[in-house]
Amino acid sequence: MSSEQQIGGSSNTNASKSNHRRRPRRNYKKNKNKQQQQQQQQGDAALVREEVKKAEEEERLQKIKEEQERVEAEKEEKRRLEIQLRREKVRLALRSVEEFCASVLEKADFRSKLVPLHLSSVDGSTEMNPWLAEARANHRNSKKSLKSDLKKCTAFVKKVKTLAGASGVPAKEAICKALVKDIQTLNLSRYVDEI
Repeated sequence: MSSEQQIGGSSNTNASKSNHRRRPRRNYKKNKNKQQQQQQQQGDAALVREEVKKAEEEERLQKIKEEQERVEAEKEEKRRLEIQLRREKVRLALRSVEEFCASVLEKADFRSKLVPLHLSSVDGSTEMNPWLAEARANHRNSKKSLKSDLKKCTAFVKKVKTLAGASGVPAKEAICKALVKDIQTLNLSRYVDEI
C-alpha cells in the first residue's frame, strides 16, 4: 500500500486536483456560454424593443397622416359649402335683379300709357292721348272732394310698399282691393314721388 497507494493516492489526489481545476474551467465555459446567451437575449430584447418602437412610430405617423387627411377633407367640405352658398347668393341676387328689371319695365310700360302721346296729323296739329286727357279732367273735377289727410296718405304709401314685398296671390289681391279704394278717396298728388 505504500508505494502504489501513495502513487494511486497521489494520482487520485492529483486527479481530484486536476478535476477541481477543470471544474472552474467548465464553469467558466458555462458562465461564458450563459453570458453569451444573456447577451444574445438582451440583443434580441433590444431588437424586439426597437421593432416595437418602430411599429409604435409607424402607428403614430399613420394616425397623424389620417388626422391630416381628415382635416384636409373637412377643409375641402367647408370650401365646397362656402362656394355653394356663394353660388346660391349670386343666384338669389340675379333673381332679385331680374324681378326688379321686370317691375321697372312694367312701370315704364304703364307710364308710357300715361305720358301724353303727341300725334301729328296731316295738317301739323298735335293731339293729346284721349284716355289721358279724360283721366286728367276727371281728376281735376274730383280733386276738391278727395281727402288729403297726412295720416291716411302715409298709410297708403306703406300699403304700396308692402304690396311690392308681399308674397302669395291672396295677400296681393287683398292689398290691391284696399289700394283701389284708397286711390278713389285720397288726394295723392303730393305723394307721387314716393309711390
